[in-house]
Amino acid sequence: MGEHIIGSTGSPTNFYGQGIEFGGTNSLSNLRFAWLSTALEPDQNGVLNLADVQFVNCRAPLYGHGQTTFNVENALCSSSQALIESGPLALSGWHLTLDQCNLVGSVVPSATLFLTNSILAAVGDWGFASTNRSVDNATVATPNSFGASTDPFPFQTVGAGGHYLAPLSPFRGVGTININLALLARLSRKTTYPPQIITTNFTGNTTLAPVAPRNTELPDLGFHYDMLDYAWSGLTLTNATLTLTNGVGVAIYGLNGITLQNGAVFVSQGTANNLNRLVRYQTVQEQATTNWTGSASSLMNALSPTTLAHVKFQFTDISLMAGSCTGTGRTL
Repeated sequence: MGEHIIGSTGSPTNFYGQGIEFGGTNSLSNLRFAWLSTALEPDQNGVLNLADVQFVNCRAPLYGHGQTTFNVENALCSSSQALIESGPLALSGWHLTLDQCNLVGSVVPSATLFLTNSILAAVGDWGFASTNRSVDNATVATPNSFGASTDPFPFQTVGAGGHYLAPLSPFRGVGTININLALLARLSRKTTYPPQIITTNFTGNTTLAPVAPRNTELPDLGFHYDMLDYAWSGLTLTNATLTLTNGVGVAIYGLNGITLQNGAVFVSQGTANNLNRLVRYQTVQEQATTNWTGSASSLMNALSPTTLAHVKFQFTDISLMAGSCTGTGRTL
């Protein structure tokens, strides 16, 4: 996902393809689209319900024909000309983050907009007529050419995630709870805080539990990421026990995650309703920057240690992506 294709420059310079077109009412979730001209295009009178999506470097990810309706929950749109185009259409958005977009919408005058708990940063203009837009607890951040300035630097970047809220952000804990209960429940398992980066090898017994705050109280504004508490690359575990517990989320970046050496014991103990998660960073972060880019060959490996390593997984989600398994030893 998003890795450099051999033979390409690794830096696309255009928008490619029209994405997915469909009719009727559709509900889609947990998706990322990048470098498309248009990502999703309902037919006339269609309804599209979107949840937990990312649009990066798309010209106009959403395209509406006559009388189409878009309901969008927890979405990120970065580096686009506009989030939505054409119409007539109706766009309702909850917990949207728009950054580096020329317009919210490039739409016909009759198009309508309703936003709740959202952030517009470095957006040139609405593109929706003032009489056809309604904003409930949404904020406009600078730099931009419209609206009141509330925070010139609303985001921080960790790895390839460029839209975590900045430390001490005024956008935390100020959202309304008058939103869909299912969305509120999902946000309580997500975060606007970045993971902690671990760079030291594990040589003593260590327990890692969640540290990134889940949004369990008043909602933060804008897009919420899936949980990552820690991230690491190229570490070793030697003569010690590493325990993951209580629904902790760990991301791997770089060529290898962790190598189990002599005497290593790796234990991941989640619960049935609160899984631990071991993932590659691309499954969470939108890759808005070049940080951490590059192929990842393994989450975990053991290079024939003298004393066999022990591994135990219980209630753990391990998100392995397509790739090759090469080299000596055993690779997960």
